[in-house]
Amino acid sequence: MTTYLRSNDLLSSVQHMIGGVRHTWESRILDVTKRMDVGREMMGHSVKVIRGSPDYGDAMDLAQRQELALSFMMPVPDHWA
Repeated sequence: MTTYLRSNDLLSSVQHMIGGVRHTWESRILDVTKRMDVGREMMGHSVKVIRGSPDYGDAMDLAQRQELALSFMMPVPDHWA
């Protein structure tokens, strides 16, 4: 994946890798929500596995995930649009 992103000029520099993008994503989610498990849930991990306990209530629906993602997304540089 890093090779694809790099070859299509989708990473900020040659020092950046996809792992850094994931960490940035998780940091922004934590900053907005103040909850560690939300980042993992947004990336599709099982809430039951994350919390190590049975699920209570419903997981975030797609509209809620979109609203959260829009609240912390980074601006897209012109050359990426």
